[in-house]
Amino acid sequence: MVKNLLGKLNLGWMIITHIKNWKHVFFNYFGISHNEYINFKFRDGKSVKIRNVKEKEDTSGLATICEIFLMNNYCPKEMKIKQKDIIIDIGANIGVFSIYASFKAPKGRVYSYEPFQIHYNRLLDNLRLNNLKNIFPSNLAVCKNKGKRNLFVNKECSGMHSIIFKNNSREKMVVNCTTLEDIFKENKVKQCDFLKIDCEGAEYEIIYSSKK
Repeated sequence: MVKNLLGKLNLGWMIITHIKNWKHVFFNYFGISHNEYINFKFRDGKSVKIRNVKEKEDTSGLATICEIFLMNNYCPKEMKIKQKDIIIDIGANIGVFSIYASFKAPKGRVYSYEPFQIHYNRLLDNLRLNNLKNIFPSNLAVCKNKGKRNLFVNKECSGMHSIIFKNNSREKMVVNCTTLEDIFKENKVKQCDFLKIDCEGAEYEIIYSSKK
């Protein structure tokens, strides 16, 4: 209990020290803010637009921003992104990691893949908000074969839609798919410096269907 409390206090302090409009973050967290979207303005110039956390079906915003921008969970010290790196973001969601990677690699390129249309639209919105020119988004799923697959929609958590797990989902949609190999070919990528994959179970088939 004490450990959990200390963790929350530490996170609160990190939000205050890293985010310029931190009051709005807390308003968002406690449901005081009634705007549909909220802009998180970081002190170093970055900004990310997310849906208000009061929308219970959408858990992808605040938690993801904290994990990526404040805690560096996706980029520990031994896995730093360099200025000229080529990054591939599979399962880009609303683009939080892509934005993070873009700022870390201003002279590099970020290729983002997100099949769920609502998330993809918000990803595009985030790119416009931040005026980022080195992110190249695609409204595609990534799996072992090109073509079409069913994407099972998780109504409880918008970050857990999957082409692998049905999760008792009664809703599904057909999405277009590409492969990791084709990402390299079509974008003329000779070397990927940082590969981020977060696609709810498809990671195995993506990696093991790719040529070495």
